[in-house]
Amino acid sequence: MNVLSNYGCIISNMLMPTSEYTSRMDRLQQAVAQHHLDAFIASNDDNISYLTGVDYASWERKVLLIVRPDSMPILIVPRMELERLAGAVTVDDIRDYWEMDARLGRDWKTCLRQALGRACSIALEPTIDADIYAEVAQRQATLLPLIEDLRVVKSQREIALIRNCAAYADEAMTLMLDKLTNGMSVGDVMQCGTRVNESIEKEQSNRSSSNAYTVMMLQAGANAANPHYTSSFDETLRDMPAIINSVMKVAGYATECERTVLIGAVNDEVRDLFSAMREAQSLALSMIEPGRPCADVDIAVQKFITESGLSEHMRHRVGHGLGRQSHERPYTSEGSEEIFCENMVISVEPGLYVTGLGGFRHSDTVIVSADGAESITRYPRDMDSLTFA
Repeated sequence: MNVLSNYGCIISNMLMPTSEYTSRMDRLQQAVAQHHLDAFIASNDDNISYLTGVDYASWERKVLLIVRPDSMPILIVPRMELERLAGAVTVDDIRDYWEMDARLGRDWKTCLRQALGRACSIALEPTIDADIYAEVAQRQATLLPLIEDLRVVKSQREIALIRNCAAYADEAMTLMLDKLTNGMSVGDVMQCGTRVNESIEKEQSNRSSSNAYTVMMLQAGANAANPHYTSSFDETLRDMPAIINSVMKVAGYATECERTVLIGAVNDEVRDLFSAMREAQSLALSMIEPGRPCADVDIAVQKFITESGLSEHMRHRVGHGLGRQSHERPYTSEGSEEIFCENMVISVEPGLYVTGLGGFRHSDTVIVSADGAESITRYPRDMDSLTFA
């Protein structure tokens, strides 16, 4: 196996300055020391990218980051990814194995055993693959979300990237709703939204884009009573409520903006459900502040919807964290044990789903600030702005 130092490698397309990644690795090493561990093992691509500055996708091949409290980290990579992952700005010791199914001595397991040496007290990510856990199970192995703990509160540089991504989400929503009319097809609406890619490609051409995506979806009519239903492109939008989704990941960070629209002739029940959904979201937004338990917000929204006589139409929690992944901690859910902190980034999206009628949900990307909830997706939420003849 090779040992490669990244000195002399050309490092490009990093989302952050080197100092940001160095600070993250330092804080992780401090956490490893505080837990009295000999080593911590990460294998999640987003977590490793978060710590090293390298944007990659491992697919079925193992990429393993071994972090000790008092020595340089070790990165274990498949041979085919050696050159790319040599760009890791926080790791000099990079070791490669031949292939996922290589013979003994040329495989990732041998590489891992040699890198760990006599380490006895090991922690791994909670999402670790079972075969990796099996390799270290006899070394007093435990599961700890140490990197997720770091990621849950965003740095100012991360906040800046998330704000930028939210602006694209708003732009896509504007492109779609500026053209929306009664009788339009789903495909035509989605086509309008794809024009946001022109802005992204022009403005982000100097960044790595292998993990970028833009998703415009539409959940129309009665089928939208299923929160994850997606309408087909040939579906016609006529005299119905619909949920339009603008979901983005740009420069490594994700946001979402979703709006319920009322298209053509709709009855009073539809309007009342729209209003109840809006009140539920407004309640959630008014409660979010540093120091408040995440669970309290979800419990209060459930209480409001129940007292409105609509409890049977609830299907999910108030929201989830946003960052390098589109769903991550913290979760605004009744069972959460987390507390809102300044610079957490979350979605706020309580919904109502009525069988035979449809779904009602706005979603906004929100930064928890010292003053409360700052929504950075800003497309209008009111009924008048979201009613289309």
